Amino acid sequence: MSIKYFERRYEYQLAEDAMRQTDITGFDVPQPFYYLHPNGMLGARAGYAWDGVTCAPDTHETLKPSLYHDVIYQMIRKGVLPPSRQKAADHLFYVLCIENGVPKAIADIYYGCLQAFGWFFCRPESDEIEIKEAP
Repeated sequence: MSIKYFERRYEYQLAEDAMRQTDITGFDVPQPFYYLHPNGMLGARAGYAWDGVTCAPDTHETLKPSLYHDVIYQMIRKGVLPPSRQKAADHLFYVLCIENGVPKAIADIYYGCLQAFGWFFCRPESDEIEIKEAP
């Protein structure tokens, strides 16, 4: 009998809940693996999976910034947060990089890349998952 599966490109999965105050206020986004409260509190629940920094090597200093950035971008892709919040997500990534010890010059490069190419990763995604089959 064959198996059915779908592919995802996640490298990390939270072992416990994580949350961070943001400047993104006025939205109530309850989702199974993440949330955003109207007061700006952003959270990811245990089990949430993300891919780390896209198109760059991951370091311990960039894991937390990439987590919260990916959660916000996912909200934008799913249509539960407006695309106008992309800049706030990018700024949060930058601030967290600096707080976590990423050299400012490197954080500036990350931020510049997000400003130039982030829109591509905020495009709406389909809810359809391609189910594959293997013998």
